[in-house]
Amino acid sequence: MVVAALAWFTATGHAGIATLIVAASLLALLGTLFDASAYALLPTVVPPEGLARANARLQAGTAVAGGFVGAPPWPASSSPSPPHCRSPPTP
Repeated sequence: MVVAALAWFTATGHAGIATLIVAASLLALLGTLFDASAYALLPTVVPPEGLARANARLQAGTAVAGGFVGAPPWPASSSPSPPHCRSPPTP
């Protein structure tokens, strides 16, 4: 919902810095609540003998979704900005 609302505000030309701050804050809050509830709820829906495997799958899914899908296309440690934003070297 938050992302859809942000897309609508952007498409209609009503998105500003306040809209981005609100959207980022809501996404951070909802992400924190989801992570906490997912790990707390897991033992109630998985039998004890499958808990280790289910926990590993949940952690792997979170790592893949947050690390690969949400990561920038350039390594943050190698350069402070993407290649197309860097200034050309001075002679």
